[in-house]
Amino acid sequence: MTSLFETLKEQSKTLGFDELNEYVKGHETKKSKFWRLKTDGAGNGKAIIRFLPFKSEDGKVIPFVKELSYYFIGPDGQVFNEKSPAMIGLQDPIYDEIKKLWNSGREEEARARGRRTRFITNVLVISDPEARENEGKIFLYRFGVKIFEKIFAAMNPQFDDEKPINPFSVLDDGADFKLIQTTVAGFPNYDQSRFSERKALDPSLLKEGQEVHDLSVFLDPSTFKSPEKLLSRYFEVVNGKSVSSSIDDAMESLEKDDEATQENSKEDEILDDLDEILAEME
Repeated sequence: MTSLFETLKEQSKTLGFDELNEYVKGHETKKSKFWRLKTDGAGNGKAIIRFLPFKSEDGKVIPFVKELSYYFIGPDGQVFNEKSPAMIGLQDPIYDEIKKLWNSGREEEARARGRRTRFITNVLVISDPEARENEGKIFLYRFGVKIFEKIFAAMNPQFDDEKPINPFSVLDDGADFKLIQTTVAGFPNYDQSRFSERKALDPSLLKEGQEVHDLSVFLDPSTFKSPEKLLSRYFEVVNGKSVSSSIDDAMESLEKDDEATQENSKEDEILDDLDEILAEME
């Protein structure tokens, strides 16, 4: 009887190295297109990045995508992790349901289910002390309201002797961004982050053979659930099962409010504040 070792020896002889290498490459784990700042044990970290421009195939300039989404866990452990149709200009029935919670006095539940506001853009990683292998590479980068405020402030300086910065330019009107993360009261804090002086991007910092990532994919209508499916999933998670009567009531309310403007309502101001709070807690 042939021993196990002898059998393995024969299999080793018949499996060529080149064949094995191709097999391994074919099953290589895909690396994430998103870059994330690595931090130390205390939650502190720093890096230098450059925000990059992007133009879609139809010629539309999309420097970033505003991402509106929900993430919460229902009473039986189900997860609601969905994008808001407001990202593509459609009414968001989940937003309306959360307004109802807030107006009924269930503020804690409204907070727990609040819509998150984040942004997605392309960045070149110039310096990443904790992950040098990322330097010179282009990644997608997801960031919150605080960093967006830094971008807005750089474009709109408060003093006449300050020149505005185009954060998404590689020319001499742009600038590198010094990303600094600290931990304050147990949460990530980016108050110390800032733009450098205006200067053109050094082309030698870019590794060859790269392209910016297509941001339009995040706005593809086919990737968003219909209001009916979104509500069905919502009630399934919050109630532990699908409740058709709840969906019907919500759809009827959605149709009545379809033409209504929400920009000036106090409830929207409150929920917009919640968006910012929740985004900063990510």
